[in-house]
Amino acid sequence: EVPALPRHVFLDADPAPEAIEREWHRLIGRAREHGFAIAIGHPHDATLDWLEAALPALDRGEVQLVTLASLLAAESGQFAAAGKPSRHEP
Repeated sequence: EVPALPRHVFLDADPAPEAIEREWHRLIGRAREHGFAIAIGHPHDATLDWLEAALPALDRGEVQLVTLASLLAAESGQFAAAGKPSRHEP
C-alpha cells in the first residue's frame, strides 16, 4: 500500500542534449494535456545543464514545478473524494 504514480517521461534515457530537449517537450506537452506529468532523470551533466536552462522558463508559462508529494496528496484526495457519495445524493 505504498502510494505511487507512474512516470511519463524519462528525460535522459539518451543523454544527448537533443534527446533531453525532445523528452522535455514531451513532458511539457503531457502536462498541458493531462494536468500533470512526472519525469525522472539522472544527475548527468547534460541533464543538469538542460534543467538549469529550462526550469526558469516554467515561471513564465502555464506549467508549474511541484513536488511528487504534492501530486500524491492531490491524487489521494481525488481518489478519496471519488469513492464518497456527494452530500447532495440520496
